[in-house]
Amino acid sequence: MALLDSIVGACFRDEKAGRVVIFSGDRRARGYIVRSESEELKIRSFLKMFYFAHFSILFPGYFLASEWSRDIYHALGRPADRRRSHAPISAGPFPLHSLRTAAAHDRGATARPAVLAARESAALR
Repeated sequence: MALLDSIVGACFRDEKAGRVVIFSGDRRARGYIVRSESEELKIRSFLKMFYFAHFSILFPGYFLASEWSRDIYHALGRPADRRRSHAPISAGPFPLHSLRTAAAHDRGATARPAVLAARESAALR
């Protein structure tokens, strides 16, 4: 429980206005003033319960995904064997993508002066 206490303790800070609870998802570290000790204990107990449930779902999912990926890795054989069989799969679409990107770039290069001219004429009006 010391891990949960340290995680929940990081959600609180002391300021001039009083004790403030902050939430880790907020980039600006804004918070809410906790009015009383009992309110702080309620928030702490809720956060402990939340993080316990969060980790109870998260960690078994990580372990399960790790085991499944290990099983798939061993079922497919040696990585050197897979490289020869999967190289055409990744090498095939690449030239098509690069041709498509080059064609789109060429179209953009010819269309851009017309778009800029239209914007300039609209700005002058």
